[in-house]
Amino acid sequence: MRFTRVCVAEAFSQFFVVTSSQQQAFAGTAMNLNPLATYVKERQGKRVIRKILISNNGMAAVKAILSMRRWTFIEFGSEQVITFVAMATQDDLNANAEFIRLADAFVEVPSGKNVNNYANVDLICKIAQEQQVDAVWPGWGSGDGCKGSTLALRFQVEEACAGWGCRLTDKGLRLLNQGLARLWPRVDEDRVLEDAEARIAQLQHFHREAAMSSSSFTELCARFPEIFLDYTVKALWEDDGLLAVHKPWGMRAYLARKDGEKYRAWPEELTAHDLLQEICEGSRPRMCNRLDFATSGLMLVGKSRKAAGKASRLFQQRRVLKTYLALVLGHPPASWEKGVVLNYRITDTAGFGRRAVSSMEDTAGRTTETAETSVRVLKRGLWPPKPWQASFGGCGEGSQEVTREPLPASLVEVSPKTGRRHQIRVHLAAAGHPVLGDDSYAGQPWGLRGGCHRMFLHSWKLQLPWKDSVLSVEDPCDWSDGQLLHASENPKLPAKLKEIGITFIGPPSGVMAALGDKIAANILAQTAKVPSIPWSGDGLTCQLTAEGRVYTLEPETDVSPGVLIAIVFNKAMVRTVEEAMERAEKVGFPIMVKELKVAFTNVYTEVPGSPIFLMQMVSKARHLEIQILGDEYGNTLALNGRDCSTQRRFQKIFEEGPPVIAKPDVFHEMERAAMRLTALVGYRGAGTVEYLYSPETHTFCFLELNPRLQVEHPVTESITGVNMPATQLQIAMGIALHNIPDIRRFYGYDPTECSKIDFFAVDYPPITAHCCASRITAENPDEGFKPTSGKINSVRFQSAGDCWGYFSVGLKGGIHEFADSQFGHIFAKGPNREAARKSLRFALMNLDISGDIRHPVDYLVDLLETKSYKENTIDTMWLDGLIASKAIAPSTAVMDVVFYAAVYRAFSMVKARTQDAIASMQKGQLVLLGKSDTDALVSFPVEITFDEKKFSFQAFG
Repeated sequence: MRFTRVCVAEAFSQFFVVTSSQQQAFAGTAMNLNPLATYVKERQGKRVIRKILISNNGMAAVKAILSMRRWTFIEFGSEQVITFVAMATQDDLNANAEFIRLADAFVEVPSGKNVNNYANVDLICKIAQEQQVDAVWPGWGSGDGCKGSTLALRFQVEEACAGWGCRLTDKGLRLLNQGLARLWPRVDEDRVLEDAEARIAQLQHFHREAAMSSSSFTELCARFPEIFLDYTVKALWEDDGLLAVHKPWGMRAYLARKDGEKYRAWPEELTAHDLLQEICEGSRPRMCNRLDFATSGLMLVGKSRKAAGKASRLFQQRRVLKTYLALVLGHPPASWEKGVVLNYRITDTAGFGRRAVSSMEDTAGRTTETAETSVRVLKRGLWPPKPWQASFGGCGEGSQEVTREPLPASLVEVSPKTGRRHQIRVHLAAAGHPVLGDDSYAGQPWGLRGGCHRMFLHSWKLQLPWKDSVLSVEDPCDWSDGQLLHASENPKLPAKLKEIGITFIGPPSGVMAALGDKIAANILAQTAKVPSIPWSGDGLTCQLTAEGRVYTLEPETDVSPGVLIAIVFNKAMVRTVEEAMERAEKVGFPIMVKELKVAFTNVYTEVPGSPIFLMQMVSKARHLEIQILGDEYGNTLALNGRDCSTQRRFQKIFEEGPPVIAKPDVFHEMERAAMRLTALVGYRGAGTVEYLYSPETHTFCFLELNPRLQVEHPVTESITGVNMPATQLQIAMGIALHNIPDIRRFYGYDPTECSKIDFFAVDYPPITAHCCASRITAENPDEGFKPTSGKINSVRFQSAGDCWGYFSVGLKGGIHEFADSQFGHIFAKGPNREAARKSLRFALMNLDISGDIRHPVDYLVDLLETKSYKENTIDTMWLDGLIASKAIAPSTAVMDVVFYAAVYRAFSMVKARTQDAIASMQKGQLVLLGKSDTDALVSFPVEITFDEKKFSFQAFG
């Protein structure tokens, strides 16, 4: 075995198995550490990275490890200078993933979707610390998995000596789903079971009537948010006595009481208690803790009287540590970041169910209760994501609507040390920072009636002594990460790694957050004087200081930097159909009023609360990219670019470089614009500035800046000679761009020297080669390129001097359901585009993949021969048009053609012999057959020649 196996259960306990050969490999690595340190010192770097965690799988991990090993071998004469630790799921192990073989060690992580493993920030950081790595390489793809997603659910039982992971059984979840399907007939049982959750569309009759009479869809959303909610009830954890469940906001734990009698506030209202009766197999469920109607999160339920009684006593004795998350108004004092204790006394008020803080001696003679709440600020920002219309005075003609702009808000962690009713809400309101959406204590405009669509209070964690250990259960919050920020990329990984002293091989957290949002990225591009597509934010600019603080270029005064961000950001958004029409007319969009209203309504309801902007559609465009690099000293450069216009449903199929479709002077300006944007934001590492280019007008517009290395980076490597993953590594070690040998060589400087290069003032020598690439995916071209999974028996590909490939599967491997469909990448190089195209087609024709999966290799071969591709007259919609018109029929697999031909030939041979025998008998002739003749009718050989290859079969009758 080459690797070390490190298994991490869901409790993150681990063990090591190190072979003797591995120990020797590690010893060899230790002997070669000094050359790396010497290299970093000579290149004027800041830190030495000897051990790297690859927090990705598939093609990303394969290419990263191979590229960095190649660099260390060329530079130091050894592949073992750097140790690579990979993360691997059981699915990856079963599929014999190639990256596991390439790594020095691997850590087994939970299977399933990437939020459980390769996009789980907490898990990555924990493994990085435990493995004592110097840096984390995230690759590509996992950043996407973090967009707007919550962290994976974790269960942990802590003991004095060692950890123990408890796995969620299917029993409670299955009973919950089946019980719900019986209790609520409108829910489709198959869909419920398939999704492993229970969804209830809470559509009340009077809300439907309101919808019929409502004149404004936007108004309806604001007045009756329940219409658009799907309540999700999840079973989180269970043992023989307890069950942990997630209660959504807006669901009651029990039926309300009125005059001592239970009643349902709404028709057919469902409570958590109703569901739990089904879960507990007929026995009466006993809730150990309760949550308010508007509070979401974790609840414990006793499945038996004994277990419920034991757990309830723990709550009464205050032996349960309860942790909540709350979104509060304003920015509390700095002291709250280290944690404070609020100790206001609480008393009842005259209003039903209301509570208030009080002095020790209440003047009205009411009983007061001592109460303590621990509070800590986790994050500061702005809320809501966009201005909204707050409605006052009811829903009739007398109501008033006021536009509310985003104001400072904070995410806080709250732990009540006592158990008083409404304690958290009362204490936070008394401290001047009420919970947003709290009708009782926040007041207008921060309650539900003022425009907030829910109360932002969530029961996050429960920790209690249970069965001679400490049980800790967590229910992730679905709004804590995305409610304050406008980032589609997840900047938490570089931020958390920085906190624990581990280098992130990629851009800083703040830069990633800014570039991950379409509105913010376009404003930054305009600030860098990069042409943008006409949109609702035309002309808006901002400036990024060295400290990463954003300011507008307009003369605003006495406004904090955070609010200035919102001012610029909000000016780019459209909030109503009328505003969209006004922006469209101003920019000159050809828009149909009726279609715009429908589109705006669809977008408004698809992601509630998300900012909306208007952008002109660009047709007949090419997708061109500029490969950029930046270091921590403010240097930036462009390494030519790529043409990625061959796309299917916005997924790249072919890539090539350099982009010969663009005029040289225009392409030079595209590079300079990309460098200006990179320098403006203080970008660090490798990234890609993407443009839409019009061959008709020879103009380009900014699309986005991808803050990571992309899968097609070998195209750039082949035409520039720069090893991209190795360059990323050297930038992460604090080596300036002008001191990296590959870059100096590409720009025509002595690679052994270290001297300053002004990349804005000098140009690199002309590119004298062309590279074409093709992605190999597990997709079925006969069924609209539907992803497939299964075993791969073999992949036969012969690399040559002008063509090479990468594959993420090993011998007798496979593609599992959670893996990326791309498992291979073929590259071909030539002196010009036509030579590279021919080499790529020849390489694909000689690629042989056998197994259960389907792949479009034959289709790609035909695609390379089309007139449009050969003449380079395609655009981004070209391939989708071909597929829709079926201009190219998907090629049948070679073995399928041969097999069907053999079957037909065998059938024809049997039919011919049978007809000969019948004809002889009709003539009165009886042919006596010997044993060899009868055997020939039962079993006989069939030979087929196809594509200059001979195939032999044995047919049996």
